[in-house]
Formats: sequence, C-alpha cells, structure tokens
Amino acid sequence: MHEWQKYRIFDKYKNIPNRELEYNKEDKIGLDIIIPSYNDEKGLIRTLKSIYYPELLDWLNIIIIDDASTEQINYNKILYEFSGISYIQLDKN
Repeated sequence: MHEWQKYRIFDKYKNIPNRELEYNKEDKIGLDIIIPSYNDEKGLIRTLKSIYYPELLDWLNIIIIDDASTEQINYNKILYEFSGISYIQLDKN
C-alpha cells in the first residue's frame, strides 16, 4: 500500500488495483479541488486541514477562490501555511 492511500479521502478508491493507481500517476491524471471562500476564514482553514497532504501535491491541485469577501481574511498566512495551493480573488460577488 502506498503512503498516500492511507488517508481517508481515498477510502472509496481502496479497491482499485495498485497497477491502475500507478498508471494514473504516471500519466499525470490528477484531481482538482476548488474551494469557494466567502467571509469564513475558520471554515476555510478547517477545509484545508481535512484535504491538504503535501506529498500529494504532484497530482492534487487545490484552488481557493475568494468570492469578493467583505471581511478581512489573511490569505497570505493561509497560502504560506498550506504551500503549493493556488488562489484566485474575484472583484465582484
């Protein structure tokens, strides 16, 4: 079993034979996770903590989209703590 297969986010894929998982990894077939964010810094951090595993970032792409939050959210701190994720800020809700 691969180290990354131990995480609960992958439980539904645990019955896939290892050769298929290796094939997908070699072909750079990945997973994009888009997280909408609006005025909820604590919720965003909880979400990131539940899905963020740095060793998976070679094929897992996490994108935060700030939907023109009106509250002050420290995205610089979040992006520093969870390195390797992308951030998009919208001008208008």
